[in-house]
Amino acid sequence: MAGNRFGTWKKRTAAVFMAVCLLGAMPVAVWAADTADGLESSISDSETKKQELEQKNAELSQVLEEAKQNAEDQEALHQAYQDKIDVLDQQIEEAYAQVSQLNEEINDLQSQISNREGSIEKNTELLKERIRAIYMAGETSTLDIILGATDFNDFLDKASLLKTISDHDTKLIETLQAETSKLAQEKKTYDQKKEELIQQLDGLNAKNDELTQLSEESGIKLSQYQQEQQKAIQGLDNNSAELQQLNSDIEAYYEALRQEYKNQQQSQQPSEPEAPSGGGSTDTPSGGDGGSSGGGDTPAPAPEPEPDPTPDPAPSGPHGYTWPTPGFYWLSSAWNEDRYSYNHGAIDIAGAGIYGTPIYAAQGGTVSTSWYNNGGWGGGYGTYCMINHDAQGEYATLYAHMSQIVVSPGETVSKGQIIGYVGSTGDSSGPHLHLECRHWGVKYNPLIEYPDVPVYY
Repeated sequence: MAGNRFGTWKKRTAAVFMAVCLLGAMPVAVWAADTADGLESSISDSETKKQELEQKNAELSQVLEEAKQNAEDQEALHQAYQDKIDVLDQQIEEAYAQVSQLNEEINDLQSQISNREGSIEKNTELLKERIRAIYMAGETSTLDIILGATDFNDFLDKASLLKTISDHDTKLIETLQAETSKLAQEKKTYDQKKEELIQQLDGLNAKNDELTQLSEESGIKLSQYQQEQQKAIQGLDNNSAELQQLNSDIEAYYEALRQEYKNQQQSQQPSEPEAPSGGGSTDTPSGGDGGSSGGGDTPAPAPEPEPDPTPDPAPSGPHGYTWPTPGFYWLSSAWNEDRYSYNHGAIDIAGAGIYGTPIYAAQGGTVSTSWYNNGGWGGGYGTYCMINHDAQGEYATLYAHMSQIVVSPGETVSKGQIIGYVGSTGDSSGPHLHLECRHWGVKYNPLIEYPDVPVYY
């Protein structure tokens, strides 16, 4: 058995070397691994890095969305400030115009007051001179004027003239004083209006200064949010480029593995269409998600007869499972076959000519696991897949040691759909299908699902 394993290892190494030669045009990163384990490790590292980048992308997308929303809100606030500033600017402009008009009216009133005050002062001086002259001349002057009358009528005329002159001077002064008082009152009113407008202007200017400050702060925040957007976009662009490179590298790793498995499977395929001498079984424990066991050192079973062309019986099990390998019913390993240190936990379906034949989904469902493998991550399963047959994952089936797989994780499959082809990948000594049935993750005898299928050992 050890010799066989050593021979298999040499074949694997040769297959990897051939895959490297065939895929020499792929990225240099691919060739950091020169063995299947190394390639699988590189895939694991790349997938981990990919998940980290996708997580960062999700975080950056959240940052971008928040920054975008914040920028929109801030831009609306900034525009509201600008609108208020525009209104205040208009009000300030109108207030300045009113102050200017009041200044003109006040200046006009001041000019009128000055003119009136000049007239009052002039007439007052004339009156003062007249009074002074009368005072200096004494009452005789007035008496002389009256006594100098030629007759009584002349006397009355002169007396009336003197009174008229006196009344006119007094009235003139009173009129000028009244006009001056009125103008002074008007000037006071205008001064009050001007003071009120100046106070209003001070308030408008203060509010304008406050809004201008808020607008400037809003503009700074808006710029910061826009920078955050650009930074997030740049990060997403950088990560997208790196993700693209990672996807390219991962695809190259997968292609290298596929080439290795293809070469190995070709080297392991029996030259004659008869049952494998090892019983088409595996040596991996079921506890490690491994495959079937066999007998590397056990006596080889008798070759199975040619497949019966009779159609498979209609599904009659509790869940209506269809047989995954129509025409092949020989079980090279039974359910819970004793493997010394563990129980098999599955059935192995083998037979002459089974290599490369289609494997059909026992029931519809969703592919939860699908992996190309040859003894690495999936333990001894090799290339395998598992299908959940309900949304909760209560019931599932697993198909191992495939030569090729044609479904992907997350894919929905229907009952009887081809999901892959029989092979001998992983810890397998010959072509066969390792079939497991699970209920809430616990393996149970698959033959419970196939009471009418004519299996034999």
